[in-house]
Amino acid sequence: MCRKKYFLIICVIFSYSLFSCVNELKDQRANSDILSPKEVEVRFAEFKKEENIVLPEEGFDFIGKASKLLATKDYLLVLDTYNAPHLTVLKKEDLTLLGKMIFEGKGPGEALNPGKMIRAKGPNSFWLFDGLMQRFQLFDVEAALAASEAEEVYDPPRIVLLKDSLRGSVDPDLISDSLFVTTSFTFDDCRFFCFDQIPRLVAKVGELPPSLSEWPKQGAKAYFPIAPMYYQAKLATHPSQNWVAVGYFDTDVLEIYKDGVLTRKIRGPENFEIEKQIVEQAEGIYAAIGTSETKEAYLRMQAIEDFIYTLFIGTIDNRRNHIHIFDWEGRPVQKLVFNHELGGFYMEKQGEGTYMLYFSDQETGKVGKIPLAF
Repeated sequence: MCRKKYFLIICVIFSYSLFSCVNELKDQRANSDILSPKEVEVRFAEFKKEENIVLPEEGFDFIGKASKLLATKDYLLVLDTYNAPHLTVLKKEDLTLLGKMIFEGKGPGEALNPGKMIRAKGPNSFWLFDGLMQRFQLFDVEAALAASEAEEVYDPPRIVLLKDSLRGSVDPDLISDSLFVTTSFTFDDCRFFCFDQIPRLVAKVGELPPSLSEWPKQGAKAYFPIAPMYYQAKLATHPSQNWVAVGYFDTDVLEIYKDGVLTRKIRGPENFEIEKQIVEQAEGIYAAIGTSETKEAYLRMQAIEDFIYTLFIGTIDNRRNHIHIFDWEGRPVQKLVFNHELGGFYMEKQGEGTYMLYFSDQETGKVGKIPLAF
């Protein structure tokens, strides 16, 4: 009898949590300023403002591949997705090394394929998403670093596994304490889901572009379908509103969703589509090979209260290093052009119109920072 009563209590709690998540999304949709279809697509000829930036030579000498950065209240975290320990912790003030953590493995506090760091509620807390294990782990930087230095296992206070319809998440981000969004392996939608009790799907938005609908079907031996591997989507979320920016890696398209509704589809001056050669490597197994005309667009994305920041690359043979800045209405604000290729970046607001850019310099191997104003 006690077990049955306990089970009923859990069901009530879970139902309330899920109901709250769904209502949150519905309420935000109802209150959103939804545009008519004619107003959704936006094209622009060029950025009105462009600034050339020379990266400073001073910084931390990083050994490895500094692919992703995240700044918390006191620390700068540098993620190396290829080498373990995966995470280097720097003191944000002067970029001095404090230690390393997150070793290779399937256990608590470990990772096989760390894909993204997401700011959490605490001042020095973050979620680490493992794409291979489809697992979120909540880390406190100081506690995890202390455990690593003592050669002890760090036991995260929260571990969440994505299952069933949520499996295949690639680039998740946080909207609120309980509402997350991600792109999927099919890249035909953005998925909003709850994080309370058991992760549950709330809504899907978006669809695969028609140009990919005729791509060859792969055989049963294929691990991934062809389209998602080469039409990659990256996303970033507004820190306080249910707004999501989605940029596509192999085409010049940036989408903005407000409360689960597409409000802006932005095409830049180059307005290019996917340029790939499809080759059959084995019976029923295909690959998409880049050509000299292949361009790469939204490789990294980040968003803050004011703006969306996108790392825009260019062609394979003529790589450029631009950060394109848009406001949340999709208007192009400014283009930052760097003298060196960026590996990763993180933008932090300092004051009104002033920002700190943390970056990894692919040419020098430095991790540094530079103040900006715009």
